[in-house]
Amino acid sequence: MAAYLTPEEYTSLTGKAPPADFESCESEAEQVIDNLTLYRLHPGGPDALPEYPRLQVKQAAAKVIYLIAQAGGYDTYMAKQHQKITAEKVGGYSVNYTAGTNTAQRINQTVTSYLWPTGLLYRGIG
Repeated sequence: MAAYLTPEEYTSLTGKAPPADFESCESEAEQVIDNLTLYRLHPGGPDALPEYPRLQVKQAAAKVIYLIAQAGGYDTYMAKQHQKITAEKVGGYSVNYTAGTNTAQRINQTVTSYLWPTGLLYRGIG
């Protein structure tokens, strides 16, 4: 299956040059979109969709790539994803941490805002 977004499409949608780690960022964008859509885009990817949902998926992927690049790149973004402990308590000592990262939260919110009107996030029956 082809990538959800090419470097040329990224430049066209954002007006910016693709980041050096574009392929890794694009792969992460696909994973986020696939998780939120319950893998509805397989096997044809966004190119099998009608025009409006296809454009929304590509815009969402471009925004995810941009946000990862702004967070310091793919390696930095992924390193922060493994800091998921939200709280721990040992005896009377308690510590709370922030779950995830602001970037991960922004990515999920962004993808949701792009894909909600397409019906790809539908969770009902029928």
